[in-house]
Amino acid sequence: MLSIEFLKQLKDHAKYEEKYMKRIAYPYIDIHMKEHKKIMSSLASLVKNTSNINEFKTKFSDFIDDNIIKHILEEDIKYANFKKKRICFLYLWMLK
Repeated sequence: MLSIEFLKQLKDHAKYEEKYMKRIAYPYIDIHMKEHKKIMSSLASLVKNTSNINEFKTKFSDFIDDNIIKHILEEDIKYANFKKKRICFLYLWMLK
């Protein structure tokens, strides 16, 4: 089923992202990892508890908007900004 494959891809992506955050020493990694677990738990629950395909389509679309898109725009942007600031700091330090 497509939703099971999506969950697998989501887990793989989260693992890669968390490894990256460790590498850049992102200070809020624990909070971010909890968000990943919450999202995956919500998706697993959606898959498990929705048997009607039309209902699933609607709920899955809402899940993408309410969880994935929101997570990218609100949470992933935080570590992206952290990385940018770190690069700028290192660049300025090298100029001295």
